[in-house]
Amino acid sequence: MTASNASSNGALALGSAFTYNGGTVELWMDPLGLDVKQGGEKTLHVTWQDVVGASSNGSTLHVGTCIKDSHGHRQLDTIVLEGPVSEDVGKFANAIRYIAKFHHLHKSSLPSIDDMADKAPPAQVHAVFEAANIMVTKVLTKHEAHATDIVEALDLTEYAFVVCVGGDGLVSEGNASSTRYSFLSLSWAFIADVDLDSERYRFMGSARFTMAAVIKMLSLKRWRGRLSYLVPEGETSSQPQSYWDMHGNDASSAAPITSLLPATMGGDFSEKWATIDGNFSLFWSSSVSHPSWDVHLVPGATANDGFVYLVVVEGVVSVWTMTRVLLGLETGAHAALKSVRVIKTR
Repeated sequence: MTASNASSNGALALGSAFTYNGGTVELWMDPLGLDVKQGGEKTLHVTWQDVVGASSNGSTLHVGTCIKDSHGHRQLDTIVLEGPVSEDVGKFANAIRYIAKFHHLHKSSLPSIDDMADKAPPAQVHAVFEAANIMVTKVLTKHEAHATDIVEALDLTEYAFVVCVGGDGLVSEGNASSTRYSFLSLSWAFIADVDLDSERYRFMGSARFTMAAVIKMLSLKRWRGRLSYLVPEGETSSQPQSYWDMHGNDASSAAPITSLLPATMGGDFSEKWATIDGNFSLFWSSSVSHPSWDVHLVPGATANDGFVYLVVVEGVVSVWTMTRVLLGLETGAHAALKSVRVIKTR
């Protein structure tokens, strides 16, 4: 690979010049990402986190990107640049893939795609893998329990991972004979009522949730309850020991041990527990940042950090306050509101 220029901050210019959007540009890469420069001025910057892969076709360089839009949703796109020498362009594509950390996916993936899925058509899913230069073996399920048959006959040494595209039933089948216990989210008060009430408006599609939310806010209903949660011991920012490390069990299908709970739920809680007693407007707990594709409930949470997060709006709040909370759920902006508490627990 040839490089015409290098800077003191570790940036490296790939080749001499490319053609991009009808103009002559330079393509630079540095520890933070890729830069497209024209006349020495940066016209485009893509972080390595947003680069999904790269490929070449003769002297044409394709860089696959997946950048967040203003709503926090990632959009798949391709940067197309015409290079001077086809051999060098191929080397540039290899270098970009390597630094973007997709080079280690040397095995292929097997997406088991539900032919009834309406959220993500197979063509859209395949495009993401193609942009990331990941070899894909695509299988469409044709009948009930077909995914189970596929997984049971699968040679796992041939694949890096299996991707299921469809509903929760497909994921359940894909687990085959394995039993796993997990927790995604639990809601009560406003969110739970909206979820239940929206069923009568199912004919409206996804708009049924908006309809149910507006009606529920105007009803001025309030919820009274008692919430007790375990206060993490020691440094709350450190990752706790995983459940199965603490409660080892040879039988993987054994039900989880609930020893964290006090002996009598109606009695006094130990000093390890904190309690909120009174009116609530919203309660939503989750072990992940996104309980659904369009709700960024807990910014910064990861699936393996060992914590459960409680998002709580205490007391009786105004329609305007609840509206701001709901509008902020998509981007995570609600977490910064004074009326919202985000509690880390176990």
